[in-house]
Amino acid sequence: MSKKNIYDFHISELIYRLEQSSNLQTPYLQVSSSLLFNNIAPLNFNGNVSFTSSIMNVPLGYTVKANTHIISYPIAVPSDTSSNGTFTGTAVPIIFTSITDTFLVNFTITLEKPANPDIVITNTLTVFSTAAVFFGSKATNNSFITTGLSASVYNQENQSVLLPQSSFTYIYFVFPTGGNLPILLKDRNGLVIDWSNFTMTTAGGYDYYVLNWATSLPLNSYWELIYNI
Repeated sequence: MSKKNIYDFHISELIYRLEQSSNLQTPYLQVSSSLLFNNIAPLNFNGNVSFTSSIMNVPLGYTVKANTHIISYPIAVPSDTSSNGTFTGTAVPIIFTSITDTFLVNFTITLEKPANPDIVITNTLTVFSTAAVFFGSKATNNSFITTGLSASVYNQENQSVLLPQSSFTYIYFVFPTGGNLPILLKDRNGLVIDWSNFTMTTAGGYDYYVLNWATSLPLNSYWELIYNI
């Protein structure tokens, strides 16, 4: 390699590193929600969700301008306002009735420094509706509606689900028809429960898996749906 090419290589590498360093120092808002999967909620979700905003990489000498850290919502509730660099807004209701529903949250903050222009930073977080997995227990083994069951996101990611305390009821797991089942289902004691112990019935676009016997569930009965090992 010629000296010129070596110099060009080193100059290019230096420019690249400076650009990366500059990007890392750019102030931005890091945003999140209290949802298990942050920006997705299951179809038929009906619950309260809180959102958190944090300013990152504040330039030297800058501070948060009073009452300019704002979280605003697409529904008729007041925006949340703070003078802190990090804050969590009031929990707001999200109701998803369609697979196409979304919930767009806007975040903004203003940084100030004496004798310098203000810096306004914005971000957004869109919560999307997605297919759901339902779970829970019922007194009978032939109730093929999702009413009375809890819901979580069906995104084929490993997750723990809480089955409510009950006495001699039938356990239900409900998946979109044709969807992949978890590779493993583990009960609250970590024991693998084979899907052959369930009877499957298809109704209303869902596959209902009902445990073949009634059982009792204690408090804090977490079961694991494992799609990836």
